[in-house]
Amino acid sequence: EFLSIEVFECMFTNDIKEKVEDQLAQLDLIEETYFGQDKQQKKKEIGDAILATLPKDDFEQSMRGLSSIRDKAYAHYVKGATIELMNDAYTEEQETLLTKAVKLNPQHQQAWYALGHCYWKKRDFAAAKQCYVTANQIKPTKKILRELSVIYRLMALNLLSQNSTKKKVATTNDYDELMNESIESAKKALALDYKDGMSWYYLGSTYMTQFTLILDASKIYLALKSYNQAEHTEKLNHPDLYYNRSAIYAYLQEYNKAIEGFTRAAEIDPVFEEAKKYTQRIYQLFNHLQHQIAKHGGLSPNRLKKVLANLSKKLPTHHMEKLHDNLRIAHLRNSKNIPTPPPNKVNYYQMYLHSLESDPDDVPLVFFAMDFDGEGCMVSVYHATLAHIKIGQTITFIDPPTHIIESNEAIAIDKPPAPYLFKDCDVPKSTTKILNMIILNPLSPSLLVNNKVLPKHAVTAPSVSVTNR
Repeated sequence: EFLSIEVFECMFTNDIKEKVEDQLAQLDLIEETYFGQDKQQKKKEIGDAILATLPKDDFEQSMRGLSSIRDKAYAHYVKGATIELMNDAYTEEQETLLTKAVKLNPQHQQAWYALGHCYWKKRDFAAAKQCYVTANQIKPTKKILRELSVIYRLMALNLLSQNSTKKKVATTNDYDELMNESIESAKKALALDYKDGMSWYYLGSTYMTQFTLILDASKIYLALKSYNQAEHTEKLNHPDLYYNRSAIYAYLQEYNKAIEGFTRAAEIDPVFEEAKKYTQRIYQLFNHLQHQIAKHGGLSPNRLKKVLANLSKKLPTHHMEKLHDNLRIAHLRNSKNIPTPPPNKVNYYQMYLHSLESDPDDVPLVFFAMDFDGEGCMVSVYHATLAHIKIGQTITFIDPPTHIIESNEAIAIDKPPAPYLFKDCDVPKSTTKILNMIILNPLSPSLLVNNKVLPKHAVTAPSVSVTNR
């Protein structure tokens, strides 16, 4: 995109210069968009070919023989950018070469960009940002603006990490300012090319990060919209795009869409183990839920009888004067059978949380629960910690409005895994729909856990992970 030929006297002939620029562009393209297992080998072959055009003996000694400062800057840039693109990790040699290049020629945009990437690998985000800002001032490009978007996002996350491990070093305004800069940089990239899939992808990842920081539900839908644009405008075929979008679908419990995306990510990048693991977790969740429902949580008849008898003794004391009928899961399956309470009275559901089916850090937490009849269902609790809602407790929903709890009988896994990707993954034996009771607001006064409303500090941030490898 901007690895263009610099017009000045150089140690390279024009033909060699064109070839080197083309090879650098190929190297950059492989680094960003190629995910085959021979990626490192491809990068090494092209990188070695570029380095072969440079002096093979003492590089700095050879540079002293050049009369043109721009010649020296360009040679340092070519070697430094090549080594930077060939290596996934930071090396001091990259930084030394590229720093020399920008000192010799402060207007060399590509050298500033490559140095920014070098500092990124070093995790010196402030220095990386300054390099990208300088490169963008020389000539704005969508690629530089995309990288700026990511750097601002990483700086915000870095501040958050420092706040959690040390004394408070930043305020909410600091986070907001960095995240707004991230969004604006991605939007400026789109202003240069509205159909650039990578810019849409970067914008989506910024919205995802913003969602995890401020718990604004609108941001996750903006992220989803941006990821969809990335796929449709340019047919972007990037594993991280499919992974991040699937993480949103898993968070929203649209599991079949999540499986489809994780599978696509693993197809593009066969060594993307996290995508495979996420898919396996979804299948395992439903396998175990189906087993729990069929076997009443694995309880013996006597033990089940005791659990349900104990549940009947834990009638809610809150709002006691308003309560009418204790409804069952069967009522949710057929709403026509729900009795109409008299004036000033409300119905309620009460269940026993038998087991945690999700990982402890997941959002939502997914439980297997049983009602008074011993019938089981899935209970999904968003943004609550296991310290305040846990197995063995009684959970009560008092006249739940739709924004607090939803009954959803459409939860079923009907998408089998690709056998060549998930050889050891068990597919659920049936596609029986599992009733899912969703608690969107754990702090609602209509929700009681062991007859108590949850405290404000029971809320936790969502764990929707963003990958940007």
